Amino acid sequence: RLRGTHFYEPFHQRLYDAIVGMIRKGRRADPTTLNSALSADPAYAEFGGLRYLADLVDQAGPLAFRDHAAVVSDLATRLSGSRDIFDSPTGTVGAVNFITAHDGFCLRDLVSYDVKHNQSNGESNRDGTNGNHSFNHGHEGIGATEQIVAQRHKAARNLMATLLFSYGIPMITAGDERLKTQNGNNNAYCQDNVMTWVNWNPSRSERDFEKTFSYLTQLRRENPVLRPRNYSSFDDATSEHDLLKWYNAAGEIMSTDDWHNTECRTISRYSLHIAANGEKNSMLLVIHGVEKTTEVILPAADGVTGYEMLWNSAHDVPRASTQIYLPGDTVNLSGTSMQLFRASFA
Repeated sequence: RLRGTHFYEPFHQRLYDAIVGMIRKGRRADPTTLNSALSADPAYAEFGGLRYLADLVDQAGPLAFRDHAAVVSDLATRLSGSRDIFDSPTGTVGAVNFITAHDGFCLRDLVSYDVKHNQSNGESNRDGTNGNHSFNHGHEGIGATEQIVAQRHKAARNLMATLLFSYGIPMITAGDERLKTQNGNNNAYCQDNVMTWVNWNPSRSERDFEKTFSYLTQLRRENPVLRPRNYSSFDDATSEHDLLKWYNAAGEIMSTDDWHNTECRTISRYSLHIAANGEKNSMLLVIHGVEKTTEVILPAADGVTGYEMLWNSAHDVPRASTQIYLPGDTVNLSGTSMQLFRASFA
């Protein structure tokens, strides 16, 4: 039977990535097709036969569909306050959003481990959930290359920003603000030691993440458009509710086909808040979910004369920027990254 540890072998990982890649592109990924497609790889003869490949397809297929082929409408619904779940008179403040909790992986481990490592709990690694929805970025736990560590930290910044910029109340696990680790232990209730203690001597990368966290929470606090109290309208903005519009990478309003296209991995959320005194507060959040760099056209939203970039998740720490982009300008986004812009009006 296929085990997760198989994927720590380089060639097994290449097989797995090839299967997931084909499924993401909507291509058939049965053992016979893969046997033909991968036969040019010299290491292919060593993989273990069609039975192994069939098992790998069975395991990789559901994972690919679960994590990568879900339509972007699901993400947009969560970013908009999960009205399908929490619809109530209390508005978005009735929704509590979280990515990690006291049970399960902490944020750093969520992007560093594929499986739990609870051996030190004394229950032969049987305790704790196996459903972690995590990704180690190509190496399990400590000892990863600088490139993999950088990818993990960017993923953590993306996750934290997604949480803080989602409508509703964010719940953040203590220690995630500076990327604590429990070394892959997802059930550390019995660990009264450095695994669970607060680290008062964080590393440079942990301090950098804390700077990002502090900056993102400051943006949320200072901009009511990032934390609306009521569900938004697609038609207009009033003092009672914000305006919300979704755009594709071409700067056009998302179409029905866009919403149901599993290849559509780049979307922009434009939101406008109008205070009781008429003051406008508007943001554009651009989310790019593909590993390759892409170009995005900034939308020509009504009345907007410019966009000021406030944050880019590709940067280890927030960087000040005075550049103003115009509606219709093209911006580059690195692979799997986010950018936040403040919109200005005449």
